[in-house]
Amino acid sequence: MSCASASVQNSGYSKELTAGQNAGRNRQRAASKRQSGFTLVELIIVALIILIMLGIALPSISTITQTYRLTGDARILASELNLTRMRAASRGTRTRLNVNLVANTFQLEYWNTAATPPAYQIEGGVQNLSQGNKFSFGTLTKAAGQQSTIAEGYPTETGCGCIYFNSRGLVTDANQVVNANAALYLTNGKQYAAVALSVAGQTTGYMWTGSAWNRF
Repeated sequence: MSCASASVQNSGYSKELTAGQNAGRNRQRAASKRQSGFTLVELIIVALIILIMLGIALPSISTITQTYRLTGDARILASELNLTRMRAASRGTRTRLNVNLVANTFQLEYWNTAATPPAYQIEGGVQNLSQGNKFSFGTLTKAAGQQSTIAEGYPTETGCGCIYFNSRGLVTDANQVVNANAALYLTNGKQYAAVALSVAGQTTGYMWTGSAWNRF
């Protein structure tokens, strides 16, 4: 083999070696890039996408939370009304759920005949509505349940949302006349809920849909 031929072969081998080394380096750089994580631009884009998604989701989460609090308070009221009715039967005397429409509180009370003069006496503690909720039906004009005219407690009373029970556990007005004209209304400023009673004291929860009261 001549020197010229050997030189050409060595030159070709060197080129192949160099090309192979370059390809290896390129693969190493690509692998290094993959291992190095996201670029700053990529992180900013991801952060913006997350912020947009949160902006869409937060109002929905807030509405769900408000609805949960409102229906939760309505269920607590219904439970307390049931307890008030049972206390009337167990004590053999009249009871009432005394609702403070200004302070947005309520408490169970029984008629204490041993007091001088006889008067309602609190049993248990005072309970508060959840933050953001209050007793009110706003501008609504349609009553829930069997109530004839929308009002807190009874249409014939003003300033008190009290619900009364006689010694047999039947719903009455303040004069101990049996009727089913009683209901309590709650709002969180956007939505409305109600708890209405039958003569027998059965409670039913309602949510206002914008045109009607639906049970829940």
